[in-house]
Amino acid sequence: MVEPITRRRAVVLTAGAGLAGAAGLAGCSVPVVPQRFPNLTYAHLDPIVLDVGDLAVDTAYEPPFRHPNVEHEMPVPPERAVRQWAADRLRAGGRLRRGVTVIKQASVVEEPLDRTAGVAGLLTTDQARRYVAVLEVEVRVESPGLEGGFAQARIERTQTAPEDQTLNERDLLLFELTEALMTDLNRELEKSIRAHLAPFLL
Repeated sequence: MVEPITRRRAVVLTAGAGLAGAAGLAGCSVPVVPQRFPNLTYAHLDPIVLDVGDLAVDTAYEPPFRHPNVEHEMPVPPERAVRQWAADRLRAGGRLRRGVTVIKQASVVEEPLDRTAGVAGLLTTDQARRYVAVLEVEVRVESPGLEGGFAQARIERTQTAPEDQTLNERDLLLFELTEALMTDLNRELEKSIRAHLAPFLL
């Protein structure tokens, strides 16, 4: 489990100076600048060459695009990261068979957490949300009339977030969650490929 990320608490100043004061503060407010995140790439790793003529990526996962799922809000959604992994790491070195990377699950769900009640709650910065991420991927070698096989990996990670988290901090947390998922997936899926698709490795 990834340890909670601790961020500096943001302090918001308010003033009770009437409409004029509020308007003045609004005029001086600093807009939040969205962060830019690097692409997650895997071309620096050794390619996995399969005895196939072509490669494809299919997805069996249909994101609901609504709460509590948040993968569509992430700077780098897990599904996109898997597609990049397949493009960077897998190579076709044969002629007859077909290699398919199947994304069976790529969900990230936001769950509320209980907070400290009463006066103690005013003095406590609670972990307010938990993100539960599940990534399941299968690499298949298939062809009608020829021997085939498959390798698979399923990765689960959770990450909590504090109640005073800013939007930029949330984006960073979700980016790092995808990065951690893919680090685990890369390791486990390569291990499974070498164990279960050994006859098709070149």
